[in-house]
This record gives sequence, structure tokens and C-alpha cells, in this order.
Amino acid sequence: SYRIWPCMNPTGYDNGTRQSADGVDLNRTFGRGGGSPEAKAILTATRDRRFLLSLDLHEDLDATGFYCYSYGDHGWAHDACNALQSRHLPLEEDSIRTPDSAREIEQLGGFSYSLALARRGMPRVGTLEAPGKAKIRDRIAMLEAAVLASLTAKLLTPPPAKEC
Repeated sequence: SYRIWPCMNPTGYDNGTRQSADGVDLNRTFGRGGGSPEAKAILTATRDRRFLLSLDLHEDLDATGFYCYSYGDHGWAHDACNALQSRHLPLEEDSIRTPDSAREIEQLGGFSYSLALARRGMPRVGTLEAPGKAKIRDRIAMLEAAVLASLTAKLLTPPPAKEC
């Protein structure tokens, strides 16, 4: 099964900002059942689901190349970055970032969607970040290559076994 959320922050999208119309950064509201109506709806819809892979697509206005945050098995992230590199698309120097969950919560002030799913035990979770100042066709090419590489390589192999 799969879920596609084409726009998790529609009022922010309409206003050209990462905050919702209520002034809330929704990507910090995915802890404990959701701290915003949007987060609650998404968490409720995925409450009883377990995915082999979850990808959250973003843009970073300060980045000059693609990078991703990877939780759990990082193989998909290597495949994604290799796909971009083979297409000569720009990558940040530290293109695969493996955040410390406790530090992330402290720095961000809440749970991102990816962190919430990782904490629920999903085996492969990531946030893909395209450089927001790049041309739209380049951002789409980066995200498309990363998603396709991640799906193709990692959904064909079982998730890593959990240690007891």
C-alpha cells in the first residue's frame, strides 16, 4: 500500500511560506497525534500502516545542491544520491545526513513527519531536499531521480531485521 500527500501545507503553499495560515510551521507538529489539524489528519490516515519506505519531498532555499535526511536503513539514500551523481545533478557535500533524533527534536522544537514515522519503527524513512533556488525543471529532475532510485532499489529487498 502507499499514501501520497501532494501538499501537506496547502495554506502555506498558497501564501508562499512554510507556515500555515495559522502561522504554524507544520513540519514541527507531528509528535503525539499531531499538533496541527493537518498533522492530525495525516497521522490518523497512516496510524495503522507500516511502510517499507517513506519519502518526504522538500526544498531548501539555502542549499546549492540536493541532500537528504535518512533514518533507519540508509541504502536507499545512497542509491538516490548515486542516481543524481550519475546524471550530473548537483549534490551538497554532506548529501546524506543521519540526524540524531533527540537533537533534532530539540533543534526543531517538534517532530517532523519523517522523524515521527522513524520513531514508529518504519525501516526506511527520509526527507529529500532539492535546492529551492534552482530552476524548477532541475528541482523536479533531482526529486524524480531520487524517488525512482529509492523505490527501484530498496523496495525489491526486505527491510533489515530488527535486533532483539
